[in-house]
Amino acid sequence: MDASRKLRMCSDFPHLIKWLRNNLMKKKKFKVPEGWVLFSHFEKLFELESNKEFKMAFKLTASHIYPKHGEKMNTRLPFQLYSNTTAVAMETYRDKNILSNIDSTIIYCKKINRPIDIMNSSKSDNGLKLDSQEYEDLDSFLIYLDLWKQCSPTEFFYQILLMKDFAQLFHVH
Repeated sequence: MDASRKLRMCSDFPHLIKWLRNNLMKKKKFKVPEGWVLFSHFEKLFELESNKEFKMAFKLTASHIYPKHGEKMNTRLPFQLYSNTTAVAMETYRDKNILSNIDSTIIYCKKINRPIDIMNSSKSDNGLKLDSQEYEDLDSFLIYLDLWKQCSPTEFFYQILLMKDFAQLFHVH
């Protein structure tokens, strides 16, 4: 065993992302370093696209926005909710002045999506490697979590979370 090598792991990562989605649905908003993330932004996007034949956020369904009891347990739904496709659709509607005050939610979506993509790799060639862009991106995400905790110490990380330190779940010492 090489003691100089660091092991990076995430404790039950899919359920942490599901937990973030469920808490956003429950609390309706939370503060991040960029401002406020509102669940209503996701609801509005879904409403805008619900009757369209061709959708930009084509993965979003009622189950993503209004999950029934069993659907809240499905880890695939939050992954798709926080997808880059969702963020790009929000950006497009923002640029057309259809959605407003949505920048914080877009940034949040992209910030959450990147570790989802990294942690959800199914090919060994795409696995996390030291000195890779993915490794740097996960480190950036850890910094984001620390900033998030600082900007809302009573709002999110201490009142909502049942865990001692959410960011700590992404660290291995």
